[in-house]
Amino acid sequence: LARMRSQLDAQRQTLEERERDKRAAGQFSRAVPKLSHTMADFMDVERSNRKREELFHEAFKESYNFEKKEVLLKGFKFAVAGPVLRPAAESPFLPNLLLTSLASGEDRPTVKLLERVMQKRVSLVTFVYNQFGVPHVNSFLEPFRAAFPSLASPSSPTPTPSTAAPSLQVIQCNIEENWAKSMIFKWLLRWLRWKIPRAEHDNYLLGYENIKDARRRAGMSNATLGWVNLVDGRGRVRWQAHGDATPEEIDALITVTKELLN
Repeated sequence: LARMRSQLDAQRQTLEERERDKRAAGQFSRAVPKLSHTMADFMDVERSNRKREELFHEAFKESYNFEKKEVLLKGFKFAVAGPVLRPAAESPFLPNLLLTSLASGEDRPTVKLLERVMQKRVSLVTFVYNQFGVPHVNSFLEPFRAAFPSLASPSSPTPTPSTAAPSLQVIQCNIEENWAKSMIFKWLLRWLRWKIPRAEHDNYLLGYENIKDARRRAGMSNATLGWVNLVDGRGRVRWQAHGDATPEEIDALITVTKELLN
């Protein structure tokens, strides 16, 4: 990059000197308009700096399989989640995605994720981006539901006022970031409705877009893993874990959920 910068500076300086000499001699460039435009762009310092930044990011950007390679190197567990809540001021916000509910009916309602989260005081929001993440998320969900029986039972056809939690909910997000696979994913909706208990359809949300930047801002750095996020009523991620649940993480999740509810 330093060598490229010095070469560009030298070439731009040469062009500027030639143009000054021509103007001093009363001559004008006879370059064709396209070439003149190219020379003007080349001598534009700001444009050159932007181009260098683009070249830099292009040279060092992640490969398509970077996240899969990361899992091969580190395994499905990068770190064990801590036993305490993040301070609210230091917690990232959940991305406000526009998703589709699995609720039955041809006209499936679209849902703004943050609006759904703000309906309850506490939400456990899970994210899977492929089949690898499903068992990861389930390893947290099963003991979580057992610890909070006020959540709607998956065996119930629909949540009732007596079984629904007034301050706690589970939201499952299934995101397909690959546009080619998303077409196949849409064809599997009937199978998903059959597989997912009916009581969970309303809060089982589907997305068909690349959200890499948004999910990384929220702390979900790798789409090969399944992620669980404990989110407060303002949409802040107060606790987060990934991969298969450890006994310590399950205990921590239950403890911090009770703390956040109180």
